[in-house]
Amino acid sequence: MQHSSEGKRFAIIFVKSLIMKKILLAAICIASINILVAQEPSEGKVEYQKKELPAAIIELPYPPNVVENAIKDYLYKRGVKGITSKGFQIFKATKLPEMNMESYDIYFKVERKSRSDKDASIVYLFATKENESPENISNLNYDLTSAKSLLKSIIPSVQSDNLEAEIAGQENAIKKAEKKYDNLIDDGRSLEKKIKKLEDNLQENRKDVEKQRQDIENQKRILETLKERRKIG
Repeated sequence: MQHSSEGKRFAIIFVKSLIMKKILLAAICIASINILVAQEPSEGKVEYQKKELPAAIIELPYPPNVVENAIKDYLYKRGVKGITSKGFQIFKATKLPEMNMESYDIYFKVERKSRSDKDASIVYLFATKENESPENISNLNYDLTSAKSLLKSIIPSVQSDNLEAEIAGQENAIKKAEKKYDNLIDDGRSLEKKIKKLEDNLQENRKDVEKQRQDIENQKRILETLKERRKIG
């Protein structure tokens, strides 16, 4: 009977574990869907040289430095190098499949979403024909389809770079934890040596105390002997 009840208890625990795993998996799927929805580029405005220009915009749940480096790396791997100017990253004469292989100058900047949310970013991106002034795209009818397509195509690279950054961060956290662990082990060994030395000192002290007690007893006996001689005299 005891084996039967233990078997039932194990089965219940096993079923509960499966249910919890399914609930967790469902929660992860829902979260992933929400992230994907949030990562759809939209159209908006961005200030460039004190003028508002139409731009493709996307919010990403990653730190600004990770997002910016990922975008720069994405473009660099496609043979273009950027420059920094007035808060924007500018990539001249860029030809990409997402932009029909026509030559564009790409402008983008990444900002923290809010002061309280340092691990979320907003990306602003617009493009002009090669060497065209950004002022020429200031009208409301400017087509942002290519810019949004480029932003969307960059998302996997940003996700990959963020994952690598998180892995590196976790590796550093483990190294710090291991270093602290090793230091604690060393401290423990040092304390053990001190305790051993104190125990040895304590043992030696006990011997000295006993020797001193015996010496006192001897001195007392001598005193008594001397006093006895006084009485006889």
